[in-house]
Amino acid sequence: MKQKKCYAGIRNLLPITYLFLFLLLFGQQIVAQTSLNITSKVPTGQSEALNVGVGTSSFDVDIANTTSSSTHISNLIVSQPKGVRLVSVSAQIANQNVPVTLQNDSTIMLNIDLPGYQKLTVQYLKKASCSAVPDGTTNFSVQVNDQIIVTSTLGIQTVSTNSYPILFPGLQVKTPSSVNNANVKTVLWRQPFTDSIPVINASSAGNAQNMLFSMKWANTGAVSITEMSIRKSGGKAVAVTPYIQGDSAIISIDSSLLATMGFVGGILTPADSFKVFVTAIGDDIDHPVAI
Repeated sequence: MKQKKCYAGIRNLLPITYLFLFLLLFGQQIVAQTSLNITSKVPTGQSEALNVGVGTSSFDVDIANTTSSSTHISNLIVSQPKGVRLVSVSAQIANQNVPVTLQNDSTIMLNIDLPGYQKLTVQYLKKASCSAVPDGTTNFSVQVNDQIIVTSTLGIQTVSTNSYPILFPGLQVKTPSSVNNANVKTVLWRQPFTDSIPVINASSAGNAQNMLFSMKWANTGAVSITEMSIRKSGGKAVAVTPYIQGDSAIISIDSSLLATMGFVGGILTPADSFKVFVTAIGDDIDHPVAI
């Protein structure tokens, strides 16, 4: 009878043993499913920041395989704010380049077998367009962050990056410096006059590179432009040819023109300024010229 009780006790322990083994194996499976360690590096300071319409900024994503087994990584998606897009990508394993493809503005095709205990570093450049500027903003920057989505044989993992700045220009056009220091003045018929219009990029703003400058008169045909130039403070004047459209004179200012004026890299940085000089002749004897 005592022997039977001993067998009965063993039979009662069997379900508990099976349950313990099941939990152990299931627990190992959970650990394996989260074995990719994903981290990112984003620009932080103003010199590294993503500038609307000017240049690119660099971003890094590290994907570490924390297991001994190789893991196949299919793609990486960067879910990012409106107006921001990827423009180029590269990748390395153990400082050796591996082939990757930028499929679209946000998707990087990897198709890489990442060996155990190895790290894949994905580096990409991003650009920002005017649509990245929020409606109704009163500042010259906005803080944003991305979602990094990695698809591999272990499943889909999503992590958030730290926030990073997007900067945009803060161009301010000042009152023209005319002979009588007024916005509206009367010019005698066929009398030439010259105005200079200061343009300043706010000190807390982002860089500027490509812009259109438009100067408009109150009366179509009131004046004829004889000369137009643009100059950085302390620099030489650079002659420009305006495009006349109705009562407006328009000039295109690009990186090449900015470089000719003396701006490093053809970029108008925060607190930089220049002046547009316009020499014209009054053609309409009956109307004042409004600038």
